[in-house]
Amino acid sequence: MNLDPVPPVALVVDDEPVTRLMVKRALETLGCAPVLEAADGIAAQEVLRQHPDVALVLTDIMMPRMDGLELLRWGRQAVPDTMWIVLSGLETFDSAVAAIRLGAFDFLSKSPRSEEMGVAVRNALERRQLLAEREGLHRELQRKVCELEQTSELLRRDLERAEVIQRALLPRSPPPMEGYCIQSVYRPGQHVGGDLYDVVRLGEQHLAFYLADATGHGVTSAMLSVLFKQRLV
Repeated sequence: MNLDPVPPVALVVDDEPVTRLMVKRALETLGCAPVLEAADGIAAQEVLRQHPDVALVLTDIMMPRMDGLELLRWGRQAVPDTMWIVLSGLETFDSAVAAIRLGAFDFLSKSPRSEEMGVAVRNALERRQLLAEREGLHRELQRKVCELEQTSELLRRDLERAEVIQRALLPRSPPPMEGYCIQSVYRPGQHVGGDLYDVVRLGEQHLAFYLADATGHGVTSAMLSVLFKQRLV
């Protein structure tokens, strides 16, 4: 029944020693170890503070000093990973329903049958493990997203630097030539691209103009353009 690598720690809270003993022995046969005990909600709070690894609490509702509902309300905040099962008599059935609304996983009648307790305990522990696995997957996903964001930011900065280098290869202003007005605008689809152009004076009466467009986009095509310009120089 136990899916954890180590036996789950359980806590029985009831002001009747006989009931505590019966429930404790039943939990031990179901694989829980150790099974701790508390006579009321105040004592149970102290146990949970000392043992925050408690996986399962079975608590009565009607108890002196602090009842099961108050303990459950406190425990859902103090030990949020703990699963709760309330023990209810017929006179406290409405309180058991209220406990479910507060976050209890299930409720059992006082002096529950071993089969009923086995099903409730097994389902509660399996539910706890599923929630822990989901939380672990969520943390792993957050870590992966953070790594991707950091990689994306580094790539963005590299592309911005590459854009500055590529623009340095483009002419700032064409050489003046009487009777002609030459203008250009360069707007790559991404930070860098494979486009290259220039205007060069050849003697006093001639200008040479070339335009190159490497296949694709990004850093690879930009590097091809750089190599092409080196061949022309």
